Amino acid sequence: MPLPYPRPVPPQIGVVVGDDELIEVDTAAGGVCRLRPARPGRAVLVLHARPPDQRQVADEVERLFWLAGRAGSAEVLATGRAEEGDEVAVIRMAVGAVPATHREHGVDPGTVAVILGEAVRDVHLLPVEGTVAAPSIAELRREASHRVSHGLVSVRPDGPYRSEAPERLLATFEALLDDLPSARTTIVHGGPTLEHLWIAPDQSISLTGWSRTGSGDPHRDLAVACRSLAETFGPAVVAPFLDAYGLDDVDLRRLDAHQLLDHLLT
Repeated sequence: MPLPYPRPVPPQIGVVVGDDELIEVDTAAGGVCRLRPARPGRAVLVLHARPPDQRQVADEVERLFWLAGRAGSAEVLATGRAEEGDEVAVIRMAVGAVPATHREHGVDPGTVAVILGEAVRDVHLLPVEGTVAAPSIAELRREASHRVSHGLVSVRPDGPYRSEAPERLLATFEALLDDLPSARTTIVHGGPTLEHLWIAPDQSISLTGWSRTGSGDPHRDLAVACRSLAETFGPAVVAPFLDAYGLDDVDLRRLDAHQLLDHLLT
């Protein structure tokens, strides 16, 4: 039985949520706890992050205001900071939506892959004007190098990079990257995993996890989504995802490089 969330919320959040108890759905990447009111039928989600992760919520709210409901993004209903320093936001969701990882939506894996492909495509079609830059490939490259040099990348026992030493994978990634032409620039979500795809009973969607959204290489999103799908449902659903996104817009060599980069960063 889910238990009420024990942390307090700012008064302005309470005005929107009312007397409903908040029940924890899960904690997403970056330490953001996602909560729903206990009363069924309320189409809102509460994002709550404690220090030192509170910037994740603030960044997401900033980008949601810029997105203004486009590409599956939610409407911000209220924001606030608790006395303890927790950052909290309430956003409007599709009615009855649950994360794609939770399976209660009843949608088969192949259809989930198609829904995610279409959602990522819609993000990449947004105009790039007026947004910040997402982390560049140079920044991500430095982050991957730091993780490898500090022993933060483990040797995987399975998957496409099983038994490969991180140092060798980093060298392979850098060789791939140096051989690629310049990438096109689009809006990128920054982390379109299944935990951030919410599916409603009518298959309408909401997307969360926009804290790293900005202009960048779309293959970063494609690599993250492919990994999330393969880990959750198996590699067979990657093909329908890419078909739904549009294979004509996918550079397979660049996708390979970003999939390797994603491995080094997670």
